[in-house]
Amino acid sequence: MNKAVKILVIEHNEEDISFIQRVFSLDKGIKSELIFAERIAQALDLLKSNDFDLIMLNLALPDLSGIRIFEEILDKYTELPVIILSNPADEAIALEAVRKGAQDYIIKSETGFYPIKRIINCSIERNRLRINMAQLSITDELTKLYNRRGFFIMTQQQLALARRLCQPVGFLFIDIDGMKDINDFWGHHQGDQALIDVSKILRESCRATDVIGRIGGDEFAISFIKEMNCIENIENRIRNKIELHNKSRLQKHMLSVSIGCYCINVQGYVDIQRALAEADKIMYLEKNRKKCLYRRISNQS
Repeated sequence: MNKAVKILVIEHNEEDISFIQRVFSLDKGIKSELIFAERIAQALDLLKSNDFDLIMLNLALPDLSGIRIFEEILDKYTELPVIILSNPADEAIALEAVRKGAQDYIIKSETGFYPIKRIINCSIERNRLRINMAQLSITDELTKLYNRRGFFIMTQQQLALARRLCQPVGFLFIDIDGMKDINDFWGHHQGDQALIDVSKILRESCRATDVIGRIGGDEFAISFIKEMNCIENIENRIRNKIELHNKSRLQKHMLSVSIGCYCINVQGYVDIQRALAEADKIMYLEKNRKKCLYRRISNQS
């Protein structure tokens, strides 16, 4: 490893702490920065204020013990690899933690120089691959936005946050106007470019906390915690950026979108699919108005 691995060691046994320090100090193959916590409460505080690469976790601490310790960490820090530090008598619990998502476990009496180095390297690499694969499964390949699955997963998390904040959640449903004409007249390469351009505009128009997804062919959705004027602000930014895009004349085709908005109180059960369907209905009102206006203009000419 080129850079030092920052490791949070959650361990209260003084002999084990000394042994771990000695192992890492003697093994020159591991560049590491060890930070120790003797209790789960102390560990959670350290995790809030530090960027760790790895956690080494004893499942028997003064303030909490058993698999609950690992679940407490996993619930809040799903992207951090965890290696369980176990006594021989507790190997079954360590195995349960691995089944629940820990990367590996070390039996303390068997700890040696090579095993620690190998386990750390493998754990970090496996965790990196796991995160990459998980990201691919929820990401739209063309636009790099969330795909439909990713949008629903991330919106569920946002609903939980909105409940804690006692705030409603808003949904925007966006459809590109005339997508079939772009594909038929300019070709599918330009159709793909239109999708990419709209995706970029949506990213630039939204806040970091908003969830943006491509949920269908030319259909996009945004979910957001509704604050004062945020709906109008997001919608206005989208329309203004599309107007600026069209004025730039960098593309062969003009972009146009129709937008529908639906807001909901999240204190009860929220059906995301139904909320999107309601926003979709409102979006189609705008799309139909545009079609009627186009027909009137065409008839007059």
